[in-house]
Amino acid sequence: MGNIFKKILYFFLKKEGFGAPNKAHITSFSTGKTVITAHESMELSSSLDEKVLDAELEIGNLITANFDTPDNLLSYIRTSGTRVHKIGFLNPVLNRLKIQTGYVPIVTGIKAGILNLFLNKRIAFELKDVFLMPNLYEKPITFFYQFYMWYFYKNNLLYTDEKISSLLFEMDNEDKHGKIPTLSYQESDALSKIVKTDINAIKFVMNIRETVNKTKFLKKNSQSTEAEN
Repeated sequence: MGNIFKKILYFFLKKEGFGAPNKAHITSFSTGKTVITAHESMELSSSLDEKVLDAELEIGNLITANFDTPDNLLSYIRTSGTRVHKIGFLNPVLNRLKIQTGYVPIVTGIKAGILNLFLNKRIAFELKDVFLMPNLYEKPITFFYQFYMWYFYKNNLLYTDEKISSLLFEMDNEDKHGKIPTLSYQESDALSKIVKTDINAIKFVMNIRETVNKTKFLKKNSQSTEAEN
C-alpha cells in the first residue's frame, strides 16, 4: 500500500500546481457535500482527530481482550448490524469480481447478483453492509486489520463507493495507478484517507500483536518463577 500512497501524493501535488480547489473550503468525505470555511474546517479536522483516537482506543481494547478468541469480534460485528459470511471457497470468485475480503459497504449490478446467488441463494442486484470473512484462524492478524477498517467505515470515519473500492482492488492487485487522475477531487480525497487509514491499521494491529505477545511472555516467566519458589 505504500506505493499507492506515493502515487496519490504525486497526484495531489500535480493538482495543487494546476488549479486545485480553494483551500478555504473543504469537502466532507462522509457526505460528499461542501462544508464551510477554513476556520471551521480546522475545527472539523480537530473533531475528526478526536473521533479517530476514540475509535482506536475502542478497537485496541476489543482486539486485545479477544486476541485469542477472534470469534467474539465476529459476534460484535454481527450485533452492530453487519452480516458476516465466511467465504473461503469464494476467493477465486471475489478476485474475478475485483472485490476485497473484509468489509464491503455496497455492491450493485451483476457483481451483487453473483454474490447474492452464492451467499444468499437468491437473485438481487444490491448487496450492502456485509463482512466477507476468509478462514478466521488461518491469518488472525489479517482479520484484526479488517476489523479495524470495518470499525472506521461503520462509524463514518471513512467513505467509499463502488468506484473507489474497485480502484483500490486494482491498485492493490494489478498496479493500475494510472487511473487515479480520472477521479474527481472529492473521490481522490476519500481514496487518500482510505490509504492512510489502511497503513495506520497495519501498524496498529502489529503493535497490538507485539504488546500482547510481550504480556504473555512476561506472564509465563512470572508463573515459572512462582512455581520454582
